[in-house]
Amino acid sequence: MISTYRPSCAEGSLLELGANTVNSSSITKVKREVSEKFTEMRGVQPSVKKHGAKNASNQQYLLTFKGKAELPGGRTISRVVRVVADERGHVLKMSTSK
Repeated sequence: MISTYRPSCAEGSLLELGANTVNSSSITKVKREVSEKFTEMRGVQPSVKKHGAKNASNQQYLLTFKGKAELPGGRTISRVVRVVADERGHVLKMSTSK
């Protein structure tokens, strides 16, 4: 069963991805770090998927943020930020499209 993170859920709730779960406070921690670096991602809800080896002792998750960035002259550009984080919300890797 795959469920999505909703900000109205209690902070201690869990996001379910098959047999593994990630705490929503971990997602909040990652969202805070992404929004500090990429201000246009504030308020964006990421999609969350398991990432890495299935038998790894430290489960990793891929969070994908999709938003729009303002350019000079009033134009906008689509931006995607991909983050690999562990179950505690520590960012291991972050990349963005241009």
